Amino acid sequence: MTGSELLFRAADATWRSEAARILQREETDLGLVLLPEARGEPGTLLRAAFEVRERAYATWRRGKVEAGISETGSVIPFPSARATEPVRRLGVRGR
Repeated sequence: MTGSELLFRAADATWRSEAARILQREETDLGLVLLPEARGEPGTLLRAAFEVRERAYATWRRGKVEAGISETGSVIPFPSARATEPVRRLGVRGR
């Protein structure tokens, strides 16, 4: 786990805790991030936690992109490292 991922996880947990408390939901509710009210009002702890979470997420994503890590976690260090030949389909025996 990278430092930026650890920072994002901590920021996300902090925001989720505050959002769940304010909105009377479970911290594990995946829908929290979709709720506009979960962003909090300006000047509130919830808003501060949300903004820190968003910055931490952007930093983590930027690090993944710079490292060439895709959404699935595969590493592609640079474009020329990609396969240049077409992938051949393997035949299945017994058909």
